[in-house]
Amino acid sequence: MRTHIAKLLRTLRKNFPSADLTVVRKAYRIAAEAHEGQSRLSGEPYIIHTLKVAQILASLGLDPTICAAGLLHDVGKIGMNDAVFMKSSRLSEAEYETVKDHPELGAQIVSNAGLSDLAPYVRHHHERWDGTGYPEQMRGEAIPVGARIIAVAEAFETMTTNRRYRNSVSVQDAFNELRAHAGTVYDPHLVDIVEYLLTNGLMPQGHR
Repeated sequence: MRTHIAKLLRTLRKNFPSADLTVVRKAYRIAAEAHEGQSRLSGEPYIIHTLKVAQILASLGLDPTICAAGLLHDVGKIGMNDAVFMKSSRLSEAEYETVKDHPELGAQIVSNAGLSDLAPYVRHHHERWDGTGYPEQMRGEAIPVGARIIAVAEAFETMTTNRRYRNSVSVQDAFNELRAHAGTVYDPHLVDIVEYLLTNGLMPQGHR
């Protein structure tokens, strides 16, 4: 995990030489400390996932605030039953409703930690472009842009990383999936940015 955070900070320093990266360091510390009591099945994979999402955001040239939100986008899953996240089968309706609480819980945690500027990005990263997401069914450009960006980065990272219940897909297949849902799930303009990264070799190492 130290390798991932060091890589993230190097990318941000390169893109923003004079930026104060305190918010990123604080976000990482909150995420890591929050999951100290979690099992290795949920805690460590969570941190690595969020660090990879933040690295993708940094590679897009996004500012440290958005990257810090990427580090904390799933912090609301703290304390949720490991069994829910370990399931290889489809979640029950009750389990899915429980999982849907995590963006709002995460926003509360972030705000209480003194990072209220990040809360809208954490709260709304599961909204959908067509207005059928959660928690508030926001639509299109009404969704905070940081949340829209995190949604695309998280989906890409999830698809291109091996999970316990499935193998990763290729970068091209992940891009095709994003493209298939552009304009419904994802902001189509942001999907275009991912395409730009893919075609210009700017994707972080490990996702190529």
